[in-house]
Amino acid sequence: MSSLVRVELDSDKDEPPESELASAVRAVLFATGLEEFPYATHGGTLFVVSFASKLFGVTCRHVFGDFPPEALLVTQDRHGKKGSRFASIQGIRYPSSPRREAIGTDIIDLCVIEFSQEIGQEFFHGTAFPLDVHRIGTSRPGNELVVIGMLKDPTAIDGHDISVNWCRLEFTDVGISADPTLRRGVAGYHEPSFQNLTGISGAPVFDRTSKRLCGMVVRGGMDGSHLAVVHYIDIFDIMALIEAVAAGDDSKDYIKTVID
Repeated sequence: MSSLVRVELDSDKDEPPESELASAVRAVLFATGLEEFPYATHGGTLFVVSFASKLFGVTCRHVFGDFPPEALLVTQDRHGKKGSRFASIQGIRYPSSPRREAIGTDIIDLCVIEFSQEIGQEFFHGTAFPLDVHRIGTSRPGNELVVIGMLKDPTAIDGHDISVNWCRLEFTDVGISADPTLRRGVAGYHEPSFQNLTGISGAPVFDRTSKRLCGMVVRGGMDGSHLAVVHYIDIFDIMALIEAVAAGDDSKDYIKTVID
């Protein structure tokens, strides 16, 4: 079992494509409409990707909480600050009608954000993570995983100032969860500097063993005092939705082979 560690993502020790993925993450923020406190969050991570010459954001549906979809803000830079620009959004897409074995699973928590046509690679300074056969793939049991996202409790929003606490967490893939659309990662730790994993929903999961993006965290938490667990949607299912959105399809059927 791997150790759970927390380090700043600004370290120069990351190697591509992990460092590329670290540059693609954003905190999930919302406009409040209040002049004194314009931004708010329930916690949650989002990452920007490119596919078929288009840009998309990927996160979890539940991180919206009670905020309406139109209040979502995606910052131009990973470190939001006063004066930051926000990407214009064309639509937010979800899997709406799962069939067969997908009924009743967490696949409906997947959320793909479609940016407006005028938002190109240059808007995010080229940090969108490219989804191609060389950078994505399903993990296997025993592979080393890295989760790159925000931790909500140490994150602070004070008026226009946004101070996001980014983290890099290591896990080991232990196969599929009880939910067949999810895989599970576990990690042992000793005296961590955080109390919970609130905020990493929507965070990308990187397979260090194969050096590929392998999924997105749906939920995570502490199991007792010595074990951390994350459940994540496999990249195969994420790609099925992104491919449908990119092609303008209203529906898509596919059969998935589960690796365990």
